[in-house]
Amino acid sequence: MTRIAITLNQTIRDSVSKFDYIFEKILLQEINNSKQYDLTNTNNDEIVENNLNVFDNIGSNLFFEHLDENYKIDKDKRNQLFPLSKSLDFFNVSNTKKFEDDTELYHILYDDHPFEIFGTAPLFHPKNFTQLNSLCASLIKDGSTVTIVSNEKRRGKSASLYFLGSNDFQGNNIKFLYDYSKIWEIYDTIVTADPYILNTKPNNSDKISIKIKTESNIESKSTLTFDTFEDFYTQYTKEN
Repeated sequence: MTRIAITLNQTIRDSVSKFDYIFEKILLQEINNSKQYDLTNTNNDEIVENNLNVFDNIGSNLFFEHLDENYKIDKDKRNQLFPLSKSLDFFNVSNTKKFEDDTELYHILYDDHPFEIFGTAPLFHPKNFTQLNSLCASLIKDGSTVTIVSNEKRRGKSASLYFLGSNDFQGNNIKFLYDYSKIWEIYDTIVTADPYILNTKPNNSDKISIKIKTESNIESKSTLTFDTFEDFYTQYTKEN
């Protein structure tokens, strides 16, 4: 019996675009609420330097895109980023956004905005769940077990359950892992866009990784690669 896992984020659900949208809203709110910062003052570089501290905890390249040219600072300085757990960083935020640590990112993802990021994120294709339900039914009929796997925490779990329910998911198995460090011990084949999962597949094993391509997993190796989940489903139906 083959144990198959299919992850949600960037495979079927576009959580990254929703995260970026929410993150930019937070930044704009911080900018609007900052009484010390004056975008119209083109001669007060010291104020700008001092007020960067206001945004240190949630600062990112997005912040600098909203600044007048006179206020932009050294590129190397703005790109000084704190490392995040690799198993968390499927959003690729360590390349674009600055956080003090994982806790701060967790707060955005799993406490304040999980419903927007996970519960109402768009599908990559309108028929993704029709395809997913059909795929699960076919694989189960062939004797495999199929599990939807994700690593949301706290309120992110209920948000993901809402996402699955509102899109009429008809499969039998849903599993939330604390992280993906041991996912290859549990499953034989994994369909995913997550670079951490792809990069940690055991070498010299009969495990199968099926990659759905994104910008963040271009360098990740896989057994099979598809541009979209729809492409993977189409290929599967042709062969079965």
